[in-house]
Amino acid sequence: MSEYQQDISGNQLIQDDQARFFLASIIDTLQDSVVTISLEGIITSWNKSAERLYGYPATEAIGRSLHMVMFPKDFEPLRQSIDAIRAGQTVPVYHTLRLHKGGQNLELEITLSPVLDTELRVIGVSTVARDVTELNRAREALAASESRLRAIIEAAIDFAIITLDPQGIILDWSSGAEKMFGYSRQEAVGLHTEIIFTPEDRHGGIPMVEIEVARTTGRSVDERWHLHKEGARFFMSGVMTPLTEGPVNGYVKIARNITDRKMAEEALLLAEERKSLAVRSAEMGEWIWDIRADTVDISETVRLLFGLAADAEQVSPGLLFSLIYQPDQDTVRGQLNTALQGLMIFQAEYRIVRADNREIRWVNTYGRIIAQEGDHPTRMIGVIYDITSRKLLEKQKDDFISLASHELKTPVTGIKTYTEVLHEMLLESNAAESLIILNKINRQVDRLIKLLQMLLDSSTLSEGKMRLYPETFDLNSAISEQIEPFQRIAHSHRIRWEPAAIALVHADRDRIIQVVTNFVSNAIKYSPPEGEILISTEDKLEGVMVRVQDTGPGIPEEAQPYLFDRYYRVAGKAQKREGFGLGLYISAAIIHQHMGTIGVESVPGKGATFYFTLPYS
Repeated sequence: MSEYQQDISGNQLIQDDQARFFLASIIDTLQDSVVTISLEGIITSWNKSAERLYGYPATEAIGRSLHMVMFPKDFEPLRQSIDAIRAGQTVPVYHTLRLHKGGQNLELEITLSPVLDTELRVIGVSTVARDVTELNRAREALAASESRLRAIIEAAIDFAIITLDPQGIILDWSSGAEKMFGYSRQEAVGLHTEIIFTPEDRHGGIPMVEIEVARTTGRSVDERWHLHKEGARFFMSGVMTPLTEGPVNGYVKIARNITDRKMAEEALLLAEERKSLAVRSAEMGEWIWDIRADTVDISETVRLLFGLAADAEQVSPGLLFSLIYQPDQDTVRGQLNTALQGLMIFQAEYRIVRADNREIRWVNTYGRIIAQEGDHPTRMIGVIYDITSRKLLEKQKDDFISLASHELKTPVTGIKTYTEVLHEMLLESNAAESLIILNKINRQVDRLIKLLQMLLDSSTLSEGKMRLYPETFDLNSAISEQIEPFQRIAHSHRIRWEPAAIALVHADRDRIIQVVTNFVSNAIKYSPPEGEILISTEDKLEGVMVRVQDTGPGIPEEAQPYLFDRYYRVAGKAQKREGFGLGLYISAAIIHQHMGTIGVESVPGKGATFYFTLPYS
């Protein structure tokens, strides 16, 4: 061998020794135990982590069988693994128990791989072991914690606990949710949370609005009517919160059925209504209808009003119904059925025929359902009072209005016809100045026709003959269709329309638009030129609110309680005293007939906001 070749061989030996030194140093610094064994299972190397893990120093371990840290039941599986590695097969990572020098058990994750010589022959096995004792304990503790949490959730059967992904898909569904909504966990998981919402709320996008509020504010409160699998409705109170802070990866919703509480609140409202009615009439009587037993408990005032015997403290509904004036029976029956089928409120003005002397009297009856089983009402309580005197006075006034309206309508219609014919003639003769005068006449005739129609509506309302034709529709769309016509009559005013996400409503579409039109017309009339008129909708959980806001002079505080009274007009120089004071009266009657509310908010000098609400159900 030449000197040069000797130098190369010597350098190669130095490099091999350095590589082995570096490799040994790296293995000793690893956190995992690294042990090599021969194909017979004899330990050939033992790093520092192996010393810490098993408790044996390398001097005691090297040269002994790996069986010293194993349980006898694991001897045969180890032999099989060595044979598999010798045959060139891969042995998957596995978990097993090993034995510490001190006698305690070790839970390990083991990885086996071949040790090869320079000719790539398998001469041994490398075993890398990781202590997973604490990890397993943590996993067991987590599993136990999850088990306890699941047990707590499942025990809370009065609460529905629902877990959702960011898109509203149901991920988990507690036993309380199964009981409340009727869907099993297998049925609900994977469906969208909208299954528990009413059709009108789904159409209005309420489920996703709830998720968006929870995402942006950290909390979304939900108190509204919800839907059971079988179609029954119940009132639910719930709150939704994000599962984590920062990027939201889901939501949890906790809810409770509070229909009974809602009914109790309705009963409280009824008590307040009783007080209000007591002030208005000393002839008020009380009644309680047990729907299951088909009996009605009546007070002394009710007995006197119907002309019944003094001992008639409990009567059948059929008896009372037989005393309703025949032409009014269908109307009363329809309103009562509407209350029983979901509206919960019964209100009617009708005539009765007294049992003792057959005298016809007018009465006003108001009732609320205060108890139910499932979706079946079981009890209704209410009040009734005599309104005969009021009806007689109103009839005298209505007779005059009806007569005057009908007598005026015929000549006005004739005038309108003649002006239209004259308009066509003047167009042909190109008489510009005459056309201007004729257009002014036409506008005044149109105004007179509008006033006559309002008088007729007022008379119809007073006689209880205004019929509603309810349908389910999108209120936002109905108002949107009117924005362009509103802008045409607004001239210099600006109409701004701000619709919110709302559910479908069940109402008389034409009559509701009549109310909105009246609000907007008043806003245009009293706002200064270039003023802005804002029309908006808002979801109020149990219903929708519509607002029309103007920039006019506002309404004095002392006048506001009377704005919706018949023939009332606000006095003052700032107010234009046009019309008969019937527009708001008719609007209020329409809204009240829909079981809604109507009102005004105003500060003098800062404009006014007229609003009304419609219940969803």
